[in-house]
Amino acid sequence: MGPPKQEATARIQRHARIVVRMSSHSEAWATTDGSPADTATKMLSPRRPRRRRACQRRGVAALWLILVLPVLVLLLGLVIEIGNIWRARVELENALEAAALAAVKQWGDGGGGDTQLARNVAIAYAAANTVTGTPVVITDNYLDPPPAGFENQNAAGTGNLIFGASTADTIPWVFDADEQPACGGGTVLFDVTGLGNLKEGNNRWGIAFRRTADAVLNNLQIEWVEIDLSGIGLVFDLNGGPPAVSSNTTTGGAVDGGSYDQPDIGGFSFGTLPPPSGTTIVGAPGFTAPNTQISFVPTNGTPTVLKINFSADGTNDLGFEPGDRFRFGASAGTVLGGGNIQQANGDDIAGARIRVKFVGLPFESTGAYVDDTNAQISNCGAGVLDATGEGQLVVHISGEADLPCTASSSQTNNGQSWVELRGGSGRDYGVRAQASVPVNSVCCRLFGATTGVFTVSACATARYTCANQVPELIRVRPENYDPPGTP
Repeated sequence: MGPPKQEATARIQRHARIVVRMSSHSEAWATTDGSPADTATKMLSPRRPRRRRACQRRGVAALWLILVLPVLVLLLGLVIEIGNIWRARVELENALEAAALAAVKQWGDGGGGDTQLARNVAIAYAAANTVTGTPVVITDNYLDPPPAGFENQNAAGTGNLIFGASTADTIPWVFDADEQPACGGGTVLFDVTGLGNLKEGNNRWGIAFRRTADAVLNNLQIEWVEIDLSGIGLVFDLNGGPPAVSSNTTTGGAVDGGSYDQPDIGGFSFGTLPPPSGTTIVGAPGFTAPNTQISFVPTNGTPTVLKINFSADGTNDLGFEPGDRFRFGASAGTVLGGGNIQQANGDDIAGARIRVKFVGLPFESTGAYVDDTNAQISNCGAGVLDATGEGQLVVHISGEADLPCTASSSQTNNGQSWVELRGGSGRDYGVRAQASVPVNSVCCRLFGATTGVFTVSACATARYTCANQVPELIRVRPENYDPPGTP
């Protein structure tokens, strides 16, 4: 036998011995439990414990799921309930804000006084809103006369509607239910009426201080007035001379060219006069010395702001008082190339800002001229005295007392802009709406229960600003809220 065959035979013999050894060991291992399993089965037997462990793990996971599932359901229900409560509170707050805004506007527009109508308006606005589908129901909390120590016809301090005064003009807001509000600055009418040069006749500009009960009660005077043209791109043209007050204190004023005439400068003296019949209205001047009591700053150049200061005469007249009025002339226009001024008329003054400072009040009233679009001829015909009996002549188509007729019958260019401002006494009108309502549980509703489980509460406070005559919401801190009956 050659070497190759010998080597092959040796390899076969070695392989056989290895197989015999493996077989012997397998037999020895497999027969320890006496089972006659074959070699393949015996070799797979060690994997059986792993299958048992996997089954055990699946059983533990199922057990944990059974234990945790109720907790997850409870957490889900809690999240839903919190969302339901949050939504209900937002809806209640919206309803109370609407009620407070509507009530304070009604009260302020009506000039204060009895609060019953304003409270009814608040109730209607609240009912127009819902909380989780249910209309919001509040009561008026009205009693006239109110209990001792209470004001503004509040029946109780815990009622849904509390009427009072906002006694601060800036944050932090203060609400006092035992303070009576008042727009003590009265009403001030500003007008610019004329075509062409607004200095013509020295009466194209007019300011009239209404004689209202609040203004008289608070003994107010106007300290100064500012007219600002910067926002409309115009300037005052004082190069041709300073502004001048009208000299007319008897008759022949610009208010009416008919049988009813009113002086350019006047004051409260008409209350005892009967309505004239075919005669002129003549009253004592509102300023005893207009040219010294009324001063303008500056008096030359082309300023954008004109300030008018008022003072007492040192003897009998305190200055610009309720019932007084005056008219003056001041050119205004647009600066052209070379420094020339293109003269403006009354329509062009629309948008100019006004500031009014009342003596003794810490803040100013602001507003802007508005373009008049009434079609009315310059000669209005016979006027009438204002129904207040204060001797104010009414000739304008709008019914505004002391307002002159338009300079032209054209609606788009009638030569007139005007605005009526109200000053403040530091006691703006205020209304607080507060309520608590039951809220049904979402989970309880799923099982048919209708009884409210939760209660949500909210409040809203609104004020009516005397200066701008508009309602607005304010946030009053608890420490700045004085409820009814607070000493």
